[in-house]
Amino acid sequence: MYLAMLVVCIHAAFVGALLGLDVVPINSWASVEPSPLLPSRRYGHVSVGLAGNVIVFGGFDIEDNFLDDTWVYDMSTGIWADVTPLPPQPNPASRTFAAMAVVNATTALMFGGFGSSVSLQDLWFCSLVPISGIEEEIPSVLPRVQSGPLSNWTVVWSQATVASSSPVPAPRSGAAVATVLGQFVMFGGTVALLEGGVWWLDLVTMVWTFLPTLATPVVSFGVFTACALTDGMMVIAGGNNTGPMTPINTWILQVQKSPTNNSLVAASWYTPSGTGPPLFGPALACRPTTAAPGLAMPEALAFGGGFGMTEGMLASWKLVLANLTDPASAVWTTQPLTSGWNSNDLSPAVRIRSTMVLLASPTNNQSAFVLFGGVLASTSQTYAAFNDMWITDDGIVWLEVRSIHELLIWASPLAMLTCPQAQMLTTTFP
Repeated sequence: MYLAMLVVCIHAAFVGALLGLDVVPINSWASVEPSPLLPSRRYGHVSVGLAGNVIVFGGFDIEDNFLDDTWVYDMSTGIWADVTPLPPQPNPASRTFAAMAVVNATTALMFGGFGSSVSLQDLWFCSLVPISGIEEEIPSVLPRVQSGPLSNWTVVWSQATVASSSPVPAPRSGAAVATVLGQFVMFGGTVALLEGGVWWLDLVTMVWTFLPTLATPVVSFGVFTACALTDGMMVIAGGNNTGPMTPINTWILQVQKSPTNNSLVAASWYTPSGTGPPLFGPALACRPTTAAPGLAMPEALAFGGGFGMTEGMLASWKLVLANLTDPASAVWTTQPLTSGWNSNDLSPAVRIRSTMVLLASPTNNQSAFVLFGGVLASTSQTYAAFNDMWITDDGIVWLEVRSIHELLIWASPLAMLTCPQAQMLTTTFP
């Protein structure tokens, strides 16, 4: 056993409030236990934040095998748990580059992806449920690994059935999806034809509708990522796996609802100003004004990506909407980097195909961006997948977290210089 003292500066109180962790004064001590499990290294997976927990499903492993496992990072206990359902409970087939979006506080919806040999078009609801009260009813949904502390949560998968009269989008992987105006909206992906619009699924009637748009981004093929910026806008990044790179890498889609029912009747495209993330494989998440105290306008954060598997970028970008009703007012800015941020392992390594979610505390209005996994993008052409998790409030200062109880916290030299009072944690590692 050994003791590691971790100096916590900027955002220490914020992270403590979000994670339920007591950040103690410099002359105090705290002893906590590490999480015994971690998900395997992966990329091309999907992840969402539900009820203050991180859900991870599928993707490729380090040897490009398809994965079908589901993991929950329980924020109340700091435990990763493999909650992949055991037979006879339903579970999605293994896949990579599926599209997934939160539809309510404890449920997400996943579409398609690429299986072992074909693109998929199935729909799955992923519901986060507390373990208490279900272990006697459905023992097979308990976490697979029972050693060590257990998560308080597990996941139940159920395949969604669309109405018999509904058209169905073509099979695809890498689509951009978000829940906008109460509907599940999808754009692009690896489809053979340019569709010239978006699909939306009525979450009550389970009917798909194709909605043409007046103009479609030049890049509509490839692997995308998306998030809901406001109730009527979604940010979309990525695309174009093989074609020429374009100077416009992100878009905002604004949708409008019928005044008489819940139907989406119009959709328009806008291009944010400023320089955003690169086209190939960035991670992206949005934060609405309700998710952070004092946040005047909604914002999005992007990290990483690049211009192919060997040209990754170590940077993050923030998108801010200046006018709540005007998508054209959105501006990207590159987050400032310090010299230490680039050279001393003070941030996530350069990577593509990672995922980022907004993790909101279920007990207060604190929130943070959480990055997980991905694959190394390096000119050395040596590929390595990750299973690390990083938390940030602004894309500048990052905290690496294997669990709440095993914090590896890094702060830039600039942050250390401006810190009014250092904080210290002591963690016991095996």
